[in-house]
Amino acid sequence: MAITCKFFLHELGAVIENEEIQLRAFGARLKEIRGQKKITQEQLSDLSGLDLSHIARMETAKRNPRLTTLIVLARALQMPLAELMDFEVPDTKR
Repeated sequence: MAITCKFFLHELGAVIENEEIQLRAFGARLKEIRGQKKITQEQLSDLSGLDLSHIARMETAKRNPRLTTLIVLARALQMPLAELMDFEVPDTKR
């Protein structure tokens, strides 16, 4: 039983770590797009109707955006959702 619990906790830790890596990659992508379009977080907030702090937390991987939020961001940035989500997630294999 202890081995099974240890394995479960190890796998759970890997899932959480992978989610954090994905959030960081998305945050970097959002910031990159803002830079390309030369708009500030405040301007994106105005364009999207999202709170400025919400945008800042997404860019710093402290917020996991919902699908509806991603759609709102893509519309505000005038790009397809697929383009917003076009980023690489680093390999987490140890």
